[in-house]
Amino acid sequence: MKEKDNKKEKINVFILDCTFRDGGYYTNWIFKTEIINEYLEICNQGLCDIVELGLRTSRSGEYLGPHAYTCPEYFKYCRDFRNLKYSVLVNWKDICLVEYPEKLFLSKAENDVIDIVRIAIKH
Repeated sequence: MKEKDNKKEKINVFILDCTFRDGGYYTNWIFKTEIINEYLEICNQGLCDIVELGLRTSRSGEYLGPHAYTCPEYFKYCRDFRNLKYSVLVNWKDICLVEYPEKLFLSKAENDVIDIVRIAIKH
């Protein structure tokens, strides 16, 4: 705990797991449904607070699996794991290259399973 004005202030720490997004570089962002469900169940039991499901991108010259696009329809089942929040990573260059970057996300955020968007900027 951190001391502030002689009062103890609690610091909240959240653990972000990037297994699906990071592992996607090796699996073309394709994972078996059984593995996804087993892993989310373990995470839901306290392994972490936030699971990064993958990327949110609209461009690719080749097909990439569902974890590269994180379409809300595909990830609806994530709502069953109520102890978790979900994030996606968006590359800044993808935002800059599309005419309407807001189309990467639903017009109503409550219809999307994603709680957090991380943006990667390569300098």
